[in-house]
Amino acid sequence: MSRAREVISYLVIIYLSISVGNRALAFFQKFPTNIWIDRIICIIITAIIAGLLGCLLLPKNKVKQ
Repeated sequence: MSRAREVISYLVIIYLSISVGNRALAFFQKFPTNIWIDRIICIIITAIIAGLLGCLLLPKNKVKQ
């Protein structure tokens, strides 16, 4: 994988995970809960989405023996 494609993959992962986190925060703000609880939940959701996208978009490094 070329370096440019790897950088683009990282940028896509960051953009999509932050977008999902922002949408989740907008959803949670509709309910009368503490904003800090909402933010913590959205941070966890963002981290999970970033991890899943990282597993899907980034190549697995194969160790040659």
